[in-house]
Amino acid sequence: MRTTIELPDALLRRAKVTATREGVTLRSIIERGLRNGLARLNARSYRSPALSSGGQGISPGIDEGDWPTIRDIVYGAGADDRG
Repeated sequence: MRTTIELPDALLRRAKVTATREGVTLRSIIERGLRNGLARLNARSYRSPALSSGGQGISPGIDEGDWPTIRDIVYGAGADDRG
């Protein structure tokens, strides 16, 4: 099938240089680029696995953002002692 597209001059120059360097046609460079671009767009993106514990949020008696208290609960009291 034939079609006409407008490409930026610099992009067309790069495609021609690449085709010459690889010893292939400009058409094959454009086809490869289009196929690769479409494959990337259609690829499924990575989704992180759900790691939630299913709890009810912050435990009673702990203020959100109270990192020293949270650290002591998680790692034990005095976990920040560097002495």
